[in-house]
Amino acid sequence: MKNLIIVFLCMLNNSIYAQQQADLQEVLNLAFNNPAATTYFHFDELPQRRLLIACKQPIEGVIKVGERKATISPTSAINENFFIEIQDIHQHPKNIHFKMKIYDEGVTVTFRYHKVKGKWIQAAEPVVVES
Repeated sequence: MKNLIIVFLCMLNNSIYAQQQADLQEVLNLAFNNPAATTYFHFDELPQRRLLIACKQPIEGVIKVGERKATISPTSAINENFFIEIQDIHQHPKNIHFKMKIYDEGVTVTFRYHKVKGKWIQAAEPVVVES
């Protein structure tokens, strides 16, 4: 019986982790395609620019801006001036907020999302801070 409980708890934990990763991926895709962020990417003017994302927390899945797919790496592995660092992720079942620091553009954007009836929506206008 004890082993069955342990197996059940492991399966439950894996299910929760998978849902958290799916939620985070969905919200990050919403944020990365938000005009508050895309304004600073300049992919049209600088087509050679790559979509590089740095994050201390593991991110699974695909993040895309339009058709441009992101490469996710540790900050220490990025040798380019332009990259986006995801900072201060706070994730709960019904809300996620985080900062997106856009290097080489001198901007940090804070995003807040809430889950309403199974759908992630922007909870507030993104806050843009130029440094």
